[in-house]
Amino acid sequence: MTLPSLPRFTSWIFALAASVSLAQAGSPRTNVCYPSGGQRGTEVDVTISGSNLKDTRDLLFDEPGFQATGIEAEAGKIKAKIKIDASARLGEHRYRIITNSGVSDVKLFYVSPFPLVEEQEDKANPKKLQPIALGTTVYGRTQGEDQDHFVVEAKKGQRITAEAVAVRLQSGNVYDSALEITKEDGTLLTESDDTTFGRQDPVASLVAPEDGKYVITIRDGRQDPAGDKPVMTFKHSENTYQLASIWDSQDDGFDVLSR
Repeated sequence: MTLPSLPRFTSWIFALAASVSLAQAGSPRTNVCYPSGGQRGTEVDVTISGSNLKDTRDLLFDEPGFQATGIEAEAGKIKAKIKIDASARLGEHRYRIITNSGVSDVKLFYVSPFPLVEEQEDKANPKKLQPIALGTTVYGRTQGEDQDHFVVEAKKGQRITAEAVAVRLQSGNVYDSALEITKEDGTLLTESDDTTFGRQDPVASLVAPEDGKYVITIRDGRQDPAGDKPVMTFKHSENTYQLASIWDSQDDGFDVLSR
């Protein structure tokens, strides 16, 4: 067997590396999809930021049950409507953006059994509680030292569970979120940061000790819980999340947690 000479072999390696580098320079890249999920059996409007997206043709998912329509593309972002089939599997799905010049990196899209509600920012009152119902998927952002607070009503003995999907939706700058559940008066009942189940995506769960209102707070886990001093700061991070989901574990939402 005749082996290629070292000079020829080395030249071929360098030529390949150079061509790959040139190809990547024009390849589409995706950063953040907002929101990064939707309820199955519905349509959701999303905005995906990135680069080299101006000639976007379609979104390619890993499984059937998704259709992207109404795509509006610019150099740095696209807007689209994603139709999610009622039979779509719950949980994370991989997708890529297809352009005339290439295929993007893989990103995740989360399918929930619950309706989506966007967090409402109140700059005049950042600690304002946003009422939501059990059986809801909330999505939003916590930029810098921002914390988002949601309030739910529960009966004594009813289990409240909140699961954050954040780090699983990121690439590059990882959003390491933290959750806590308190009484309306601020009494801490449970908190969660890293878990065996979700790794850096926290899951918090408790049985309501009494009838009343309970506050669920999500924040950047790298921040001081008081929101005073950042433990670690990552610039240019979108810090997008989904509380996927907040539910009474006795309903169908438990299937998400136990999948």
